[in-house]
Amino acid sequence: MHPKEGGIAEIGYWVRSDRTRRGYATAAADALTTAPFDYLSEVMKVIIRMDKANLASAALPPRLGYTLEGEEILRDVVTTGHTGEGWNWAQPRPPNPAGTESGDSICGRMSGQHERASEIVEIPVDYLCRCK
Repeated sequence: MHPKEGGIAEIGYWVRSDRTRRGYATAAADALTTAPFDYLSEVMKVIIRMDKANLASAALPPRLGYTLEGEEILRDVVTTGHTGEGWNWAQPRPPNPAGTESGDSICGRMSGQHERASEIVEIPVDYLCRCK
């Protein structure tokens, strides 16, 4: 996760070709999307940028609630098969769920549970907080 100016955090993921289709990128991107909103109050939007040739990665942002924000050309070609043209995906900070106050952390995002957090733990990959 890379905090940027203007309340933006950029996340990225890369999975070895012999370890794909196991949910690693989805789990990592979900945790990386949640973490800035839970721990960095100045972050108002999380973005993902990727090469257009990476079709498998392009399927992930919409599943996590990102919307296609735009395209870019003249990107660096970082691996064989990339085009140098990219997609920019964005997810704004979600509104506070009913019954929570600003600054409360929300847990269980991956399991679909959203409860008010009573205790925050260090940022692990598998979950972000413990609930009452």
